[in-house]
Amino acid sequence: MKKKMLILNDTVFSGGVEKLMYDLVMRWYKDYDITILTEYGSKSFYNEYPMEVKSLTYGTRISLKNVKGLRKYNDMFCEYMLDKKFKKINKGNYDYVLAMKEGIITALGQKLDAKVKLAWVHLDYKNAYWTRAAFVSANDEVSCMKTYKNIICVSRFIMETIKERIGDPGNLVVRYNPIDEKLILKKSKETVDDLWDKQSKIRFLSVGRLHYQKGYDLLVKACSLLNYEGYKERFEVVVIGEGEMEADLKKQCVAQDVDNISFIGYRDNPYKYLKDADWFISSSRYEGYSLVSQEAAILDVPVMATNVSGVPELLGDNFEYGIVIKDISAQEIAANMKKVIDDPSLQEKYKNLIMQRKAIINFDDRIKAITRLFDESYNPEE
Repeated sequence: MKKKMLILNDTVFSGGVEKLMYDLVMRWYKDYDITILTEYGSKSFYNEYPMEVKSLTYGTRISLKNVKGLRKYNDMFCEYMLDKKFKKINKGNYDYVLAMKEGIITALGQKLDAKVKLAWVHLDYKNAYWTRAAFVSANDEVSCMKTYKNIICVSRFIMETIKERIGDPGNLVVRYNPIDEKLILKKSKETVDDLWDKQSKIRFLSVGRLHYQKGYDLLVKACSLLNYEGYKERFEVVVIGEGEMEADLKKQCVAQDVDNISFIGYRDNPYKYLKDADWFISSSRYEGYSLVSQEAAILDVPVMATNVSGVPELLGDNFEYGIVIKDISAQEIAANMKKVIDDPSLQEKYKNLIMQRKAIINFDDRIKAITRLFDESYNPEE
């Protein structure tokens, strides 16, 4: 009989964490009886996931907020409904529980019972410590973390920021997110039929949510600075993704007279666009360990990235395998873009270097390193 696994997340489809969840499930679903538990389900769940994978929800659309005289009891009511749902879910007798995100998801995972519980942290606690909103205090968060067998940090930097910011719960481990190289290479071979010919321009490409974290406002400003210096006809930037900042970013482009950066929206297969780019560029203010930068490496696309968590793991402690923007500012982003526009030979140089470096991205090895944590007796520190 297959062992039962419950995977807890807030959403089914959204960003990098959801892609990690999908990759793990697709590797494990034949070996484990898997249920995905999210706040609300998705009508397209079985368009992506196999029928063997179950979907449950913990959210409730019932609210007392609009009921006169009862609205003050809404939080208590929601907590009651949540506890009721989780008690029912626990009757499933799961062997493993995986909480895919820090903060509220890790906090909710305390309500779930299993022989082995693991939780992921993708958050840079130094520069983006927002999980405090989910806990009474730092001590409360550390206590929550201790209820799990291990807390999986997606980079060394992330692990150190947790220790510095809230303390060491004693069960932190570093495990890099598995990335399915074969699938990425396969998808990259599809034809791009909805993007213009870049002609002689250098094309920088970025993939990510249109969110403050990703620094696309800095990238727009960097383009404006380069255009002012006379580089407008020599480069372009294509951004794949959607999010709450889309309208604002497009307004910024108009206000700064920038028409050589294009926000083309969501694409279900970004790899076919990525493989044809001259450079992958990341303008992020903070990260865990960027999946898409590693995907660019798999496709032999040279990487230019701001100096955030995970970058040393991919580009080397001395940044020898790519170009690192050390100061996260529009001026520094523009300066590094200008450098590779002025010297096209750098593209071939860093392409060859990233081709060497991508050997560290091994899907099977990373999956095995996570799977070993399911063993109750396994101590990753021994």
